[in-house]
Amino acid sequence: MTRRIALLFAVLILIAAPAVFAQEATPDPLKTDEPEGTPVPAGDLTAYEMEVLSVFIPVGAEVNSAWVDEAIGRVLRMTATVDDGVIRYVYYPPSAATADAALYYTLEGEMLQADLGLTLTTYEQLVLYGRDGWRIDGVNAVTGWLARGRIGRLPDEGILITIATAPDERLLARRADAAAYGLAFSPHGTPNLPMEFPPVRMGAPELVLNTPVQGYLDTENIVDSWTYSGHAGERVSFAVVDLARAFVFDLRLDMAIRVINPDGTEFGYNDDQVGTDLFGAYDALLAEVILPADGIYTIQVEWVQGSGWYTLGVSGESPIPTDADPITAVGTITNVFTVERWTFEANTGDQLTITMTADPSSSLDPMLELITPDGRSLALNDDAADLTLELNAQIVDIVIPADGIYVIEAGRFEGIGSYTLQVDVR
Repeated sequence: MTRRIALLFAVLILIAAPAVFAQEATPDPLKTDEPEGTPVPAGDLTAYEMEVLSVFIPVGAEVNSAWVDEAIGRVLRMTATVDDGVIRYVYYPPSAATADAALYYTLEGEMLQADLGLTLTTYEQLVLYGRDGWRIDGVNAVTGWLARGRIGRLPDEGILITIATAPDERLLARRADAAAYGLAFSPHGTPNLPMEFPPVRMGAPELVLNTPVQGYLDTENIVDSWTYSGHAGERVSFAVVDLARAFVFDLRLDMAIRVINPDGTEFGYNDDQVGTDLFGAYDALLAEVILPADGIYTIQVEWVQGSGWYTLGVSGESPIPTDADPITAVGTITNVFTVERWTFEANTGDQLTITMTADPSSSLDPMLELITPDGRSLALNDDAADLTLELNAQIVDIVIPADGIYVIEAGRFEGIGSYTLQVDVR
């Protein structure tokens, strides 16, 4: 009799166990379409400058921001907290960025952190920042607060996660859309909340040096116009790329770039780039052009064939800091900005050694060129003669032929990533 009672008790435990476990597990979210957002900027949001981006946060929020050492590398985490919710940003730099196949699980893991207390409800794969990304919604069963997270790959190849929480759907949409779609892709840009969701343009209409913007072209939308405030004699490059290309001749979006002078005349045009500075054969580039006048230039990105998202950027020259010995600068090469131009003043007879060293965690294979004041190439190097520098670039003991402003072009043979530039003068 005792054995029968024990057996019956064991059977009851086995029957009840799945129900207990099911209550503790997070239900699988359901696939849904991207919800419509709030089409007007909201007065309860304000701009905030992170180290790598310019973003929106709630007015009066308490901000906590720090780089954190994690298993995959250093990650920038920022949380802006108000009484009725948060906006959270998590930035994985290119050296720590996860593979595309793991994006969903990366976002899921961030949303299931204990301090949010979420049960995940719905999800959708979407296009974010020109490439595949994800959205996951959730709810806190205790407070009833709603949550929306998105993850995507930025133009610098880093990964950005945005998570917003709020007590109601309207406030949630406003915060989540501002966080994911209103940001500027550098700390120098201005956050700009799009007027429709999902948006067909991202970024302020006035271009800022070294800050990309994005737009969508197809047969229904064949031209996007942006502006740039330029100066006579300024040397700049205009580049427009499709970051989603899988290989050089991947025909997704074929677009052209046209620049209009302040007086309305055409300054320059390019359909397919001349050369191989950019990754894709169908990307467009006006490289190292000199602006003829002060004023507002109009940059038109024009549809040629295909459809998809483009990324547009304008880059220029930056003076290299000369108040240290040795002279050093830090920069970043991306698939939008493939060359950075550093200017410095040199005197006749100066003997220079210039070294460009890639971050060891990056894929960057550096290339260096030294340009004279009259635009001639004085020296060029891909891989240094010093084998200890491996694939890094170095111009050794070059003698300056005349006084003037020289340009160091820090570029790439291939890859992307951050680098350090060092100039030794003797």
